[in-house]
Amino acid sequence: MSMRLTPHRFFAANPVGVDWVCGDLHGEFEALQAALSNAEFDTSVDRLFLLGDTIDRGPESRLLLEWVLGTDWVYSVMGNHELMFIAGAEDNRNRYKHRGMGGHWTAGLDETSYKNLAIQCRYQLPLTMTLECDNGQLGLVHAQSPFDDWRTVQETPFSERFAIDCTWPIDDIGYVKKTDAETQVLFEFIAHRYESGSLIVTANQPFSEWDQIFPDSMMTVAAVDRLIHHATIIELEGESYRRQQQLKQAGKSKK
Repeated sequence: MSMRLTPHRFFAANPVGVDWVCGDLHGEFEALQAALSNAEFDTSVDRLFLLGDTIDRGPESRLLLEWVLGTDWVYSVMGNHELMFIAGAEDNRNRYKHRGMGGHWTAGLDETSYKNLAIQCRYQLPLTMTLECDNGQLGLVHAQSPFDDWRTVQETPFSERFAIDCTWPIDDIGYVKKTDAETQVLFEFIAHRYESGSLIVTANQPFSEWDQIFPDSMMTVAAVDRLIHHATIIELEGESYRRQQQLKQAGKSKK
């Protein structure tokens, strides 16, 4: 990762309006506008803070991204989808990886538009933000805090590890086959967090099948050993909640 990103940005309290925080939007521009309207969002005094992943998967990624970058009362941290988007501006191989994450909309961008949007993301989307509130400070990050003490986050300079920690959640391990480089980063992250900070991991495979994730058995054993030491393991059974929601929505649309 040759790009340098803004590690942190601080926002003073909003003395006249309301600050709103919203999670991953993934191109749902119309849905966001409807939600803001229903909430009677006041653009003259209110502010909207987003937790990254504004793009991909949804129907209006470009429209939403341009709106976020061009609206002076909207602020967003960097998510892993924005990180892969701007990485594609440096290396075409990353564009194919990004499209595999839901970034097919980028195929409709000409080269100038692609690079201009990537540059804006790079300079306007910090990895973390602190929002001053009446009762203290609120830390905002897309995936997880690299440190248990948020003051350390505020003071940490940019590094590739800091960017990965902030933007890539350890989520759904095992769904996608990873390259050797990706598994090395994953192992280093697990080792970095071991006995130094909290970590939540979700996976669709039992530990006995993790040799399909890491390139060799020694790395698999070392990763699992660090994860299960001090861990609380919760095993969930049943149908996917995403599928349940999809079936519910399909049933409503037929009525």
